[in-house]
Amino acid sequence: MHDQESPRTHEGDARPYEIAKWIEKKTGDALQIEYGALYQALLRMEGKGWLETEWRQSPTGREVRFYELTGAGRAQLEEQSESWDRYVTAMNTVLRTMEA
Repeated sequence: MHDQESPRTHEGDARPYEIAKWIEKKTGDALQIEYGALYQALLRMEGKGWLETEWRQSPTGREVRFYELTGAGRAQLEEQSESWDRYVTAMNTVLRTMEA
């Protein structure tokens, strides 16, 4: 979520709704995010120190929680991305072998 099209406000953070919509858009709606599941995941990530949160007023005037990756969160994202890439490469190798 750290590219130029990430779900960020001008301050560099995002609300869960923006995160969910960004994921759905980036995947062409292949991944539909359930807000409750996302919220629970964000709470777990916050508990591990991967996210910082802050209550602020949204553009509509409501108090909402904003989330931003910490340094530890960015490191974890990089680690998990590399792990996922290795997994996908391995699975593609297996599947291509089965086709031959």
